[in-house]
Amino acid sequence: MGIIAWTDIETTGINEWQNDVVEIAFVLTSASRLTVIARRTWIIQPPDVEACIAKMRVDDAGKPDDYVFRMHTENGLIDALLAGEGVPIHQAQEEIVAFLKAHSPGRPGLIPMGGSGVERFESRWFEAKLPMVKEALHYWGYDIG
Repeated sequence: MGIIAWTDIETTGINEWQNDVVEIAFVLTSASRLTVIARRTWIIQPPDVEACIAKMRVDDAGKPDDYVFRMHTENGLIDALLAGEGVPIHQAQEEIVAFLKAHSPGRPGLIPMGGSGVERFESRWFEAKLPMVKEALHYWGYDIG
């Protein structure tokens, strides 16, 4: 049975080399009928929460910009980070790969990714920050953005 790994990540900004991943979610569906098979979310606990939050208050040029900070305040992510929720990124990476393999045994690297902007955004982030996740996914995906 083929599956699609619909994904969304939340970050501290748009540059995958300067910023941090703070949340990753996957919804696995059947490829044929898009029936939900499993879903999971990981909050990523950064080594330095205050520095991570500070990155949310500036744009990639270092100019003040509260857009990301306001978004993550409204969705509760900042409160979760300050409360110590989440796991280190290396642990999340291992858990995500195990999650994908558990739902698609014998098909490593053949699970297409789906979502809005995944070819332009999530794919770059997985390559930069979570290479084992990138390897567990197919090189093409369903980008509906």
